[in-house]
Amino acid sequence: MKEEERIRSNDCLGVTEICSCLRKSYFDRKCKKQYTDASLIHITMGKGLHLMFEEVFERMGCETEVSIRFPLRVNDEEVLISGRADAVGDNYIIELKSCSKDLEEPYSSHVMQLNAYLYMFKVKKGYLIYINKSNGRIHVFEISFSPELWREFVERAKKLYLALKNNTVPGTEWNGLCMTCPYKSKCFKDKRQKDNSNAPITSFFNN
Repeated sequence: MKEEERIRSNDCLGVTEICSCLRKSYFDRKCKKQYTDASLIHITMGKGLHLMFEEVFERMGCETEVSIRFPLRVNDEEVLISGRADAVGDNYIIELKSCSKDLEEPYSSHVMQLNAYLYMFKVKKGYLIYINKSNGRIHVFEISFSPELWREFVERAKKLYLALKNNTVPGTEWNGLCMTCPYKSKCFKDKRQKDNSNAPITSFFNN
């Protein structure tokens, strides 16, 4: 099996999709992956930022765009966790992100992503660097390895693997990114159906 095909197979999961909304990650796998205009712009800007900072990271003595495969056992089956860290130094890891506002704290999904890399690369400390796209301000957050967060990551990986294997859609994870998600109509439809399932029968005729 070709490497790119293996990464998209159910026995190889990406770090980013495990840390993202599992429902979105499931639909990305099972449906033809969809992009909104906003997500395409975000991806393009993100690639540009990474190219700009690659030279900076290399001058710091880091290796950039470092891929890793990490084996995980799920019900006696081996699942590979596939990831790529932005920059790996002697005793730290850097993840570069873009944002649209000044942040007082990092996004939880990004912390989980970096924490997973800390475990897989056997490093105790990392940095999340955010570039504000609107004003160019840089926000840096130091992250120390958390065993509890790693265990949560592993549970999410197992949940996604089993969902993909058994063709069971994960539940919704409502967050600030829902309104720009290409699958939001599926989630809102499911929510309406769930809400209506407990409503009086007359409500169906009044909608």
